[in-house]
Amino acid sequence: MSPERAIAQLARRQHALVTYSQLHQLGLSEKQIRRRQHSGQFSLVRPSVVRIAGAPETRHSALLAVCLSAGTPAFVSGSSAASLWGAWPHETEIFRATTDRSPRIRLAGVVGKQAEDLWGVTRRAGIPTSDPVRLFSISPPTAKWFRTSRQPSIT
Repeated sequence: MSPERAIAQLARRQHALVTYSQLHQLGLSEKQIRRRQHSGQFSLVRPSVVRIAGAPETRHSALLAVCLSAGTPAFVSGSSAASLWGAWPHETEIFRATTDRSPRIRLAGVVGKQAEDLWGVTRRAGIPTSDPVRLFSISPPTAKWFRTSRQPSIT
């Protein structure tokens, strides 16, 4: 399969986005990637993430670009995840994302958070995101505290 065809297939699954790392895995050199950027075939969206020429910028592509740029594992969280699930009526310019790595995510327009674990992560519209249980529940460390704390006796 030609690199162009492989890039097109990958971009279809990722809201027209591809990372530099994925392009390298498909056989493109850094020089070839830069040449495609200069010719307008790719446009830089976030550090190490490009959009295929002609593809529209959408809310979903912007959210996925944050996750792809932050690296694996990173996922949409907080109000950004709630808006993705349709539980938050406002779409803000600030994105929220979580990772389990240190240092936490540092990207323009993104509030990054570091989580102790990655429970309750799923995909919605191809975007890694907090599932509704994680989004609207007590976090595991807090839940653990509740389980291990002394329970009041009922008399």
